[in-house]
Amino acid sequence: MGLIKILISAVIIYIATELSKKTNNVFVAAILISIPFVSLITFMWLYIDTKNTQLIASLSREIVFLVIPTIPMFLLLSHMLLKNYNFYLSLFSSLALMLLSYLILSLVSHFLFS
Repeated sequence: MGLIKILISAVIIYIATELSKKTNNVFVAAILISIPFVSLITFMWLYIDTKNTQLIASLSREIVFLVIPTIPMFLLLSHMLLKNYNFYLSLFSSLALMLLSYLILSLVSHFLFS
């Protein structure tokens, strides 16, 4: 079963990548990529393996909050690339900002909810 999961997941990632490269309409590719395939696939595999809908509901709720720190990453990456910064510098700077955003969210949530 594990190999089937890997293959299906890899095919979806491959299709999204190829559409991004080949389509003249970046918006269509962005829509496809923005669909949370990893989350949806994970929900599907969890349900098939465990039938535990409460686990899936909890995971889904947590994902909502963890999407928030990724938004600055996309904004910074886009900005830096449009300003012709080096791709790897842009990518790693964006990832660093995302990690910082996760840290801030973690500290704020710890302060508010403990």
